[in-house]
Amino acid sequence: MTTTGAFIRFNVCRIVIENGFHKLSPRISIYEISIYRIMYKKFDIKLENIDYDRLKGPFFEGYGENFKQYKIQDLEYLQELIANKIEFTIEPKWVTCCEIKESGAYPHVDHNTVSFNYYINANNYTTIFWKTMDDYRGQSQEQTVSETGSTRLNEVKVYEFSKLVPVANFTANSDQAYLLDVKKIHSATPRNSDKSIRTIIRWAWDQYDFETIKHSIKIKNDIDKTIEL
Repeated sequence: MTTTGAFIRFNVCRIVIENGFHKLSPRISIYEISIYRIMYKKFDIKLENIDYDRLKGPFFEGYGENFKQYKIQDLEYLQELIANKIEFTIEPKWVTCCEIKESGAYPHVDHNTVSFNYYINANNYTTIFWKTMDDYRGQSQEQTVSETGSTRLNEVKVYEFSKLVPVANFTANSDQAYLLDVKKIHSATPRNSDKSIRTIIRWAWDQYDFETIKHSIKIKNDIDKTIEL
């Protein structure tokens, strides 16, 4: 535990410095890291030969220019992809194709509560979880709800880097899956200058907490290969 915690602490600080947030001087205890580890969990599955063009449908929602989601246009095909891999015993409210580009997703909390992300093209982004300094509560961000640009406000909030301290992180590879508690402040930051788009299949819930969904997901292998972090 001590060795792992120390590595995570070092890795968080290094990522922040590399991405220009050098004014932050996080002081994160091993105890804090062990608490924040419950923000995400990795699942050991791999979906074969994904045809992204069959999945990506009409525009669903967006935030700014860098984060957009699209409806699934062929749900039967998606079900075929996951049929022998994973089972969601609690039905997600939304299933979408998610795309993140350029500078990534700034620190925010979602309007849903839990997200299961399958990274088709992870594109070397690091997901960082944060905690606020003092009583800072962020600010609301408009949600784009149509391709014509109409917007509305919902529960999404965004936060300034300078008022946050990083507490945990992971860097997913392509064809890996993670469950995230998206009511915790998190961001997705590119680790290089590659301009290709980060593509994700995303299952989301809004009436259940992280622990409930974590225990409801079943991996369809001879043995349970979920990985505790």
